[in-house]
Amino acid sequence: MGRVLAAALVGFLFPAVLTAGSWSDLSKVKRGSKLTVDTKDGRGAKGKLVTVSEAAIILDVAEIARAEVRSVTRRQRKSLKRSILLGVAIGAGGGAALGAIAGGCGSHDFICFGRRIAVPVSAVAGGLAGVMWGTVLGLSRHRTVVLYESP
Repeated sequence: MGRVLAAALVGFLFPAVLTAGSWSDLSKVKRGSKLTVDTKDGRGAKGKLVTVSEAAIILDVAEIARAEVRSVTRRQRKSLKRSILLGVAIGAGGGAALGAIAGGCGSHDFICFGRRIAVPVSAVAGGLAGVMWGTVLGLSRHRTVVLYESP
């Protein structure tokens, strides 16, 4: 159980790297995509794709010969829906638990909410906070897709 939880946590916190394709696959990449080209001499360039030929890749900032290219990568945002749903589930569950603990009336309470009201109200409030945090975390999670890697 602990290993499964640790693996899930590592997968959630650290970006994934997907495997590379061939040079000809670069011609399928949409023009204007933001790419990072690493060269064999360590220079590299970041820019928007203009075109790819059998001889070179051309970005808006540089033209790099195919023989000099070590790898071509692109960053993609991970699924926002998954992060939001996870945030809602955690927030609503935590809110319901807090509502169950805090709900109830004492003899000296000025404002009194019974558990029948406190639990659903707290669950909704927690769910809304979960949407916010799920969105923030989801927008910050990216993965690196390796489009090409030289043999």
